[in-house]
Amino acid sequence: MPSLSKTLALLLAATFAVASPAPDFDSSGFEYGAHCEASGGSPKTKDVTDAINKLRGDGGNCRIGNGGKSHCSTYKSSGTASISICGELDDGVACKKAAEYANDVQQLCVQQGHTDLVGGTFWVNKNVKVIVAHS
Repeated sequence: MPSLSKTLALLLAATFAVASPAPDFDSSGFEYGAHCEASGGSPKTKDVTDAINKLRGDGGNCRIGNGGKSHCSTYKSSGTASISICGELDDGVACKKAAEYANDVQQLCVQQGHTDLVGGTFWVNKNVKVIVAHS
């Protein structure tokens, strides 16, 4: 029969042997504002516009509900485009503001000469970013 100390040690080990949590959101690339990252794999401009307009129509807060590896929640998609909010679990941004941030990314890409395909990131703060990407 195991001793009381061995039994307690086994119980404690079993109690604390839980799955390790997902790694924290990586904000190492943080630089406030819009960043165009357009490429051949980016969504079509018209699809991004449609997704922005859909998101603009939403009220409330777009919260991050994914604490997994990506730390992203996709809020709107249209054709080739998706708009996601990424960051720490349960953080977020007003959906109307997220639409504005996605529009800022789109406009920056157009200003840089990317008229057919646009995509990129808007860093809201060190904990939250809005991503315009291919769906």
